[in-house]
Amino acid sequence: MLSQVFSKSKNQPVAGPQIGKTANILVVDDDSCMRKLLAQHLSEAGYDVLVAEDAVTAGNLILSAPPDLMIVDANIAGLGGIGFVELLKKDQSIPSIPVIVSAGRREAASKAKALGAAAYLTKPIVVDDLLRKVGRHAPKTRIASCTGMPLMRWMFISC
Repeated sequence: MLSQVFSKSKNQPVAGPQIGKTANILVVDDDSCMRKLLAQHLSEAGYDVLVAEDAVTAGNLILSAPPDLMIVDANIAGLGGIGFVELLKKDQSIPSIPVIVSAGRREAASKAKALGAAAYLTKPIVVDDLLRKVGRHAPKTRIASCTGMPLMRWMFISC
């Protein structure tokens, strides 16, 4: 379980998304330049962005406040991006988080798809492709149903 691997305090509840807030995106990449560029483009597009350089940092961020979407480099040091996504998907205590996997090689795409990744980005990443795929899986604003029902749908807000 992710909480057993990463959590310092294993008994803390995992919070769900907050309604009416900007979507949070977690970027996991061991290349500092790539992290900064992705964070910059996503922030300029209106998303709240957190960054992590490895799976341990990402795991702790997820346990404290799960993001609405993750962009994970397939080849991060240590556990590796694919291994991290596999561990995340197996942990039933973590809410389902859409994952976009990025890598320089196409071989990672089939592994990512097999794990249920929402999308795949080939490096070098084209900004329009990044924003289109992120927009499909993490709209900028979450809304609740008007009938008082729990959060049911995601909705795009146009600027």
